Amino acid sequence: MRFDWYQATIKGRTEEAIDALLGLGDEVRSIPGLARMYHYEVGVEVCREGLPVVKGFWGGQNDTVHAVASGEETQVLEGLLRRDFPGHLVTRVDSAEDFDDVTAYERIKAIMMPIAQKKRLEFKEYADKLWPDSGNTQYMGGSGSAARVRLYEKGKEQLSKARKVCRGLLGDASKVWVLNSVTGEKVRADSWARLEVQCRPPEERARVQLSTATPEQVWGCTPAVASLYQEVCGVDVPRFAMTRRRETEEERSLRVMVTQYEKRLQGLFDKCGEDDSAVGRYLREVLEQVRRDRRLGLI
Repeated sequence: MRFDWYQATIKGRTEEAIDALLGLGDEVRSIPGLARMYHYEVGVEVCREGLPVVKGFWGGQNDTVHAVASGEETQVLEGLLRRDFPGHLVTRVDSAEDFDDVTAYERIKAIMMPIAQKKRLEFKEYADKLWPDSGNTQYMGGSGSAARVRLYEKGKEQLSKARKVCRGLLGDASKVWVLNSVTGEKVRADSWARLEVQCRPPEERARVQLSTATPEQVWGCTPAVASLYQEVCGVDVPRFAMTRRRETEEERSLRVMVTQYEKRLQGLFDKCGEDDSAVGRYLREVLEQVRRDRRLGLI
């Protein structure tokens, strides 16, 4: 289990963040198109030995620095931000698990379907009908969802990319071995499947929380995602909320009352010591006395 995408915003330490990102490579390439897409003035791709490491954005109306890394370089950015910029805001993180099993894709898809049905989530599969060896992809959740699960035939995807380079000279997926560059293992192209969750928290509280979360903990982002992870990997991950439940009118009124009389209530709890239930009993007595006085016309 590992991060396969890490995207975050750094507030308040612009110059330090820029220097830190530029220090990850030995070459900088301008990417103005992506900068405009993310609403920044400057966009760069930092490379090392000719290969991309991280993308960085800053300037314009944003007094922040935004950074993105994916694939093998994800851990480089994640390590930098967690070490030097604690409290950064994670706007997207992908957590991935690989399976070396020729039955994995169909087996996991069969687990995903009833969960999607129960939670009423989108369940779309994408396949190339002309080139089936290029691999299928199954999604659970919509493209605009805060959490979306993706299951795909990674080995076949890698083989398809290699075929474009080799002009189709590679053989059948069941007879070709490809390299998993993360683990360093060679796997048969038709047996390598990848399951990953894409998490894009809409609220700052959850973004900060994800800045310290492990790849496994990310799977607790929604009940559906946590349920899938438990069934596939046999691990029950703690649930965390990416959005706050909408407050009811009754809850809002109670919160306003507590805010207004916070000191009086705290004094009452202090007086009752460790017996919190005594506070409830006292408040009930006061409430009943008020009702009696109202019936007698005293108030």
